[in-house]
Amino acid sequence: MLTEVNFQKTGRTERREILKLQDMKILDFKRDLKELINTLSEADITSENLEDYIDKFYEGLYLICEINQKKISENKRKNAMWWNSNLEIKRRKVRALRRRFQAIVDFEERTARRLIYKRELAKYKKEILIAKQICFRKFLDNVVKKNLFGIPYDIIKQKECNKLNLNRISREEIQTVIDSLEDNKSPGIDGLTNGIIKELFYADRWWFAKVMNCCFENGIFSTKWKIANVTLIPKEGKDTSLPSSYRPICLLSCWEKVLDKLITKHLVDVLENKKLISENQFGFRRKRSTIDALRKSN
Repeated sequence: MLTEVNFQKTGRTERREILKLQDMKILDFKRDLKELINTLSEADITSENLEDYIDKFYEGLYLICEINQKKISENKRKNAMWWNSNLEIKRRKVRALRRRFQAIVDFEERTARRLIYKRELAKYKKEILIAKQICFRKFLDNVVKKNLFGIPYDIIKQKECNKLNLNRISREEIQTVIDSLEDNKSPGIDGLTNGIIKELFYADRWWFAKVMNCCFENGIFSTKWKIANVTLIPKEGKDTSLPSSYRPICLLSCWEKVLDKLITKHLVDVLENKKLISENQFGFRRKRSTIDALRKSN
């Protein structure tokens, strides 16, 4: 597995909105997520198409989150992908009907106008739901038609090297890592919190393990997972006008952290079982401490 670090000034980082599970209409979100995974699982995942596969999944996931996000104030929300001119006309009509019935004083006429408003409001809400479904269906159809999963990548030739025979990642191992994730941790630049990542696993454990094993067996980290969002944390009691008064923290993708923990576990297991680590190594090892090092030195 190769890691490349580039130092360059790119201006302001385009960071996604933070997406939290509690901000979603949970039942609709789970339904659409399951449908997305079912559609993508029909395609084979290989080392050549893995990057395209993950990009397409992110695109679908962002669309699902946008469609199923709980309502927020209109002045903060941009027009959604599923919004169209017909819905704009319907919204204006419904609002006009609401103003008319609210302005009427006579009880009978007010009641009659209120019924008209409610009927139009119900039609408007139904058309919104249909527009969302059509938008999502078009995305899924686009995935199948374009067949991006068959686009070959140029494979970089590498020198032959000794390989470790590592076991495949099991669903039980992933479950252990998923259970250890804390929901209140800050996400990476992709905006996906641990709650969303957990839901990906619970939606289809077999598919999640399939993606992890493809990355693991081919030594591939998605480009999206290599980009970190650097946040500067001020040191307590330091002069904030000095650069040295800040501690940089790199926020990585929560999905990347799952793969990172799985790789670490497998490598440590091999190194420990084959006794490839020196007996004098005490730091960063399980069931060993500085006390053990002091005892051996004596």
